[in-house]
Amino acid sequence: MIKMRDSIGKLYIHGKELNTDMITEEAYAPYFSNIVLDYKKAYETKGTWN
Repeated sequence: MIKMRDSIGKLYIHGKELNTDMITEEAYAPYFSNIVLDYKKAYETKGTWN
């Protein structure tokens, strides 16, 4: 899940410095939960970005 989250983040979330991307902070495990979004089952992840 972390690799998937980071790959999506790489497309849409960029770092402050030129040509950098945001990634999931390795020191903290992200929080996962099951949700329903637009009547479809989905995973929600929350965590710290680096």
